[in-house]
Amino acid sequence: MKPETPEEIYIREEAMRELFAAIGQLTKIQQRRLIAYYFEGMNFRQIAEMEGVNHGSVTQSVKAALKKLKGFKA
Repeated sequence: MKPETPEEIYIREEAMRELFAAIGQLTKIQQRRLIAYYFEGMNFRQIAEMEGVNHGSVTQSVKAALKKLKGFKA
């Protein structure tokens, strides 16, 4: 694996800033569930169990979060 160029580092860091700015626009519940699913590797059933809610609630919440993120403009 070759080292990143300064330009690649800048692009990656800027993308991360934009991603976290977009996540910040979600509700706290959506943020928590989205991060658990995509960054912590949990599945919807595990998240539901952890939160004491049903699987469908988590699924709908993450789908709604993704829809919001698609419409986000930095």
